[in-house]
Amino acid sequence: MLKTRSLFAALALSIPLCAQSGLVINEVATGALDLIEVANLGTSTVNLSGYRLYAAWGTSTLATSNNTLFGAVSLAPGQLLVVTETANLSTPTTPAGVTKVYSGYAIGYATTGTGAASGCASLVNPSGVSVDIVSWGLASNASFLFGGTFTGVPYQPTAGNFGRTGNTDTNASSDWIAASTVTPGALNPGQFNPANQILLSIASSGGSFNLNVTTVTPVPFGEIYNLVSLVDLVPDGSGPVFGVGIDAINTALSPADPFNPFHTYLDAAGAYSLSVPPGTIPPGIHVEIVSLLVGGGGIARSSTVQSLTF
Repeated sequence: MLKTRSLFAALALSIPLCAQSGLVINEVATGALDLIEVANLGTSTVNLSGYRLYAAWGTSTLATSNNTLFGAVSLAPGQLLVVTETANLSTPTTPAGVTKVYSGYAIGYATTGTGAASGCASLVNPSGVSVDIVSWGLASNASFLFGGTFTGVPYQPTAGNFGRTGNTDTNASSDWIAASTVTPGALNPGQFNPANQILLSIASSGGSFNLNVTTVTPVPFGEIYNLVSLVDLVPDGSGPVFGVGIDAINTALSPADPFNPFHTYLDAAGAYSLSVPPGTIPPGIHVEIVSLLVGGGGIARSSTVQSLTF
């Protein structure tokens, strides 16, 4: 098997001299300030023209009037929109620049009867297809919604306010947690702004190697480390060095240089690309790679781990 140092040398010697909608229902408040928050946790801006938010609760079937049509609002990665019951758009208080939409209907759940503490909401695109469905309490409530069917595990609320705990939507009850207070227009604890993400893609054909690093929000000339490991971890991303094997430290220690594929800089557009020709990497080699970025307001972040077998 090709040793780590030999693989690094093969890559280094081949360097040329030129170097989902993501929309989710993010928070629900059913107390004095009835609201549903929509977040863009994806990496692309989404125009909400034609999107609708439907809601139902208790044991009632969904009335067609219980929906909100969004106007020509665009949500960039990390941005949020708040749908509120009250026509007073100064309530609830939200950070500057957050769009608020008046729904005209209560957002809540029944507190007594068969449908106690139950409800559901669906975010539907202009084609009438749900991009996110949230159900709490009785699973049967999700049948009240337009645009699709909820197939996950309903969250069982212990309070009238609850929010997502992270950026990943698994349709599991563990995606949610009760909140003593709501944070309309702001990401919840445990969430990160996808606008700060660094994206890594790698590909190979016939022993070639192509690596591309981009940033959702451009960080011109940001300093990056492409940490490469030959350790085949299961699952990917479970290694001790930012998700890859400890042998990647060899690459982390290499000096920064515009032509060093392991420690280098993004270009003026906040991107980096590396291509080596076919036949460079022997077949059978397995690599796992993670990119680290330092720069842009002092933010340090890493990409997801990518793996490839040549």
